[in-house]
Amino acid sequence: MTKIIRTNLLLLVSFLLFSAAICHAQGAAQILSGKSGGVYSRSFSPYQNAYPQGTPLQTLQNYTKNNVPAQISSSLSAVNPNLYSLYPGDVLSLQLWTPAYSKVVTSVSPLGTIDLGSVGDIPVKGVLLSRLSSYLEKVLKQDYKQIKVEANLTGVRTITVEVLGNVNKPGEYTLPGTAGALNTIKAAGGLTPVGSLRQIEVKKKGKILQTLDYFKWKMFGDTRQNPYIEPNETIYVPTIKSVVSISGNIKRPGTYEILPGETYKDLLKMAGGYSPQAEINQTKLSRILPDHQEINLSVTPLLALKNGDSIYVPPISLFQQKIKVIGELADIQNSSSKLGKSIVQPVGMKWYVLHRNEKVKDVILNLGGFTPMADPAHAWVERKNPNGTKTILHLNLQKLFADNDQSQNIKLRDGDTLVVPPSPNSIYVLGAVRKPGVFPYIPGDGIKEYVTLAGGATVHGVLSSVKVVRVISGAAKPDVMNVNLHAELTGGKISKSPLLEAGDVIFVPRNQFKTISDILGIFTNLYFLKALFP
Repeated sequence: MTKIIRTNLLLLVSFLLFSAAICHAQGAAQILSGKSGGVYSRSFSPYQNAYPQGTPLQTLQNYTKNNVPAQISSSLSAVNPNLYSLYPGDVLSLQLWTPAYSKVVTSVSPLGTIDLGSVGDIPVKGVLLSRLSSYLEKVLKQDYKQIKVEANLTGVRTITVEVLGNVNKPGEYTLPGTAGALNTIKAAGGLTPVGSLRQIEVKKKGKILQTLDYFKWKMFGDTRQNPYIEPNETIYVPTIKSVVSISGNIKRPGTYEILPGETYKDLLKMAGGYSPQAEINQTKLSRILPDHQEINLSVTPLLALKNGDSIYVPPISLFQQKIKVIGELADIQNSSSKLGKSIVQPVGMKWYVLHRNEKVKDVILNLGGFTPMADPAHAWVERKNPNGTKTILHLNLQKLFADNDQSQNIKLRDGDTLVVPPSPNSIYVLGAVRKPGVFPYIPGDGIKEYVTLAGGATVHGVLSSVKVVRVISGAAKPDVMNVNLHAELTGGKISKSPLLEAGDVIFVPRNQFKTISDILGIFTNLYFLKALFP
């Protein structure tokens, strides 16, 4: 009879504790499993509006706030001699040994020459600064058998350049010769939202000399995209033509300009690659066809992108197999994963990602094993059936661990709930106490001692109406005893407190309750009560 009573007590307390936590956690479970309205579908919205994640320029600015291009400077330290070509206005200092020593300071004339006195004018227009010394030595050897030249730039030219197209302040600008072609974009007020970042044209006499990529310059520091401007050049920013958006588990989600022939692999590099949580194999692309129909495509690295494509990289958690683990396992009870309001804080719950062919024993060992309060002989697995019903699989984990009974070591499935209940040799202190929980049953200890173990009542606790809930075998409903703990603590008129038994639940209410329905309604719902008391 004692065994039957304790079994009923265990079931009551387990349901009282666990059902609230399970109900509270169902919303989180749906979100994690992608079943609450479809996390995947919500995030993976079609590309219907222009720039749904901002413009390509905004995306670039979001990720390069601390990567401001260098100010346009006329400082000689800004000159790269391997890239800087001489043009009218540059000032040179030449040291010559013939073998007699002489020093000449000269400027490049409007005709592109320098004057070396008796030697005459020497053309230097377009000569790289790094090659000037050897170039002059070669030219002067016609007049001198022995000649050594050391050439230095001592002043940079100024040039006038036109910046046209999709910039905020198009027009003509006078800049130092150290300015790069893309520096002129800043001088002209920056790009407009519809200005191309990746097809900026450098023109001369109407002919396109080269096409520059502003994105690569700012994002990746590719200085090849910012060559020195030369006289009579025009910088033209065309209108952006093709964009795609990428969202989800990517390092730099946003909207990107794409060039003809670029693939998903190219986009992935611009977006910084996947985040650690990405489920790469489930990446999807939404594409709007000319007839306005939407199609979804699986993504491969070499998939050619088209204007308006929208890509979503889902989190791996949407596709992992998971189970819920509740109860007396070390890693659960020591974590901050306890759910619900104060009355269910003792319930530990954890989402556990299943590995392939994982069984009950694997999960328990991975979660630190049983706590001292566990009752492994009365564990169970709740499993959902395809028709919506549930099956309870009772497990004696004591046999599994003590006797290696593999019949108890069942293989777990996605969506299972594994429950390891507390031992029935416990007292449960719940409600408006500071540290609600499960405490070892000590014969002779009373309500006052257990409430003290639970940290005492909160300021909202009603000690004059403490309840002791006890299951009686064969009874239609549990016995609820009222205790005026306030009177007992203050020396007032008291009634005799009940002698506690293993499995009793001490409940300190926040308010006065009149009926058993009021009390039991705090713990759980009628579904579980009907299961216990048919």
